[in-house]
Amino acid sequence: MGLFSNKVDKSQIKPGDHVYTYRARHTYSHHGICVEADRVIHYTRTQVAKKKLWMFWITKCKNCGHHPDMARGVIKTCVDCFLDGHGLYRFEYGVSQAHFLLKFPGTCTTGRSNSADKVIPRATELLNKEQGFGDYNLFENNCESFAIFCKTGKRLSGQAFSALNSAKILFKAFVKHNVERLLEDVSIHHPDKSMLLKQTIETHVNLPCREIIAHLRKLNEKHDDEQEDVNGEDLLDDSEYVETTETEGDDDRPTQSSYMIK
Repeated sequence: MGLFSNKVDKSQIKPGDHVYTYRARHTYSHHGICVEADRVIHYTRTQVAKKKLWMFWITKCKNCGHHPDMARGVIKTCVDCFLDGHGLYRFEYGVSQAHFLLKFPGTCTTGRSNSADKVIPRATELLNKEQGFGDYNLFENNCESFAIFCKTGKRLSGQAFSALNSAKILFKAFVKHNVERLLEDVSIHHPDKSMLLKQTIETHVNLPCREIIAHLRKLNEKHDDEQEDVNGEDLLDDSEYVETTETEGDDDRPTQSSYMIK
């Protein structure tokens, strides 16, 4: 394995190794533990997936008996079924902090791995356990956290953390951009409120995403209430005026319209 790639050949892996493979054009990776020659224990979705048309043409693997439409939770398959036609990679443990910074999420950790005689029984126990590794959750309880737990006894998912953190960064960038737009808009249309708005934003802009959303909702509700009050006042003002007509001559024909206050 090199600094920028963890790719290995099937002949290079050994029992106790944490292996992974990429799916959907490298958008995410699937992880497992090699427990014996040509066998990997890995964690899959526990929820029943909708059957797809192509699954009806798939038969059980002649090597390990695996069928993608039947297995759920912690399963044991051959390496080929685990790879599903993709490349094989080995997860790295005990890397330096500098090495970690140069790697993609879900490929390594600074944590130390337990020995194979602890890793394999841990994975096997979860395979045989009725509850397995619990309910699958993409961000909190996934295949990577399963493999790292087997190797270290600790739950962690680098790619899940990266996905969540990226979403937070994008959200905050979006908020910052729109805040600048808002300040410019208010400075033009409501200059008397501009300074107070700027102070309010500086107080809340660095809060966690959930608190920012909650505060924006409160401001929106406050604005809606104020608009209802303004609209009510406008209706009240309109009711103070009545239309009258001036007449000319005896035929009472209207010749001019005007408005009078009641």
